[in-house]
Amino acid sequence: MRARTRRPGFMTPRRWTVLGILALVLILLLLNLYMQWVQSGYRQEEQAAERTAKAETGLAEVTKADKFVWEETAWVFQGTDQAGERLFVWVTGKGAEAVKADDGYPRAQLKADVLRELPDAKLIRIRPGLVDGKKVWEVYYSRELNVKRHYYAFYGFEDGRNIVTYTLPVRTSG
Repeated sequence: MRARTRRPGFMTPRRWTVLGILALVLILLLLNLYMQWVQSGYRQEEQAAERTAKAETGLAEVTKADKFVWEETAWVFQGTDQAGERLFVWVTGKGAEAVKADDGYPRAQLKADVLRELPDAKLIRIRPGLVDGKKVWEVYYSRELNVKRHYYAFYGFEDGRNIVTYTLPVRTSG
């Protein structure tokens, strides 16, 4: 009589491992494609604003881009022109306008000024923006005075003077 040899099962532990790894790779690939799709509109908007900045102001190289939304949407690009001079460029629906970085109030000096005035403040972000048609530095910070509050303070881009400060309600600032 012939002895039957037992065949190992179709799904061995090794095959399960390979299948698991392939499934994980597929999931990561699909997540990556989804994120690219979600961000494509933002990137297209940024690229269009960058083309405007380069065409209208002589901006040659972009080192940083910020989308600033307040009363109107503005893109603020930091970079250099053909001569290597540092520029800030504001792009809105009305066009682009450049300011030499040396003509603006230095970010580091503004940070020191804010911390000197508000030593208990925890700075979260300082970035250029546009408020009421004026070029500004936006300073977003928090302070702990009985309760933690968040603030938006706007300072003139050229002179560093406080324009306005908004206190966020406690309910939304935590």
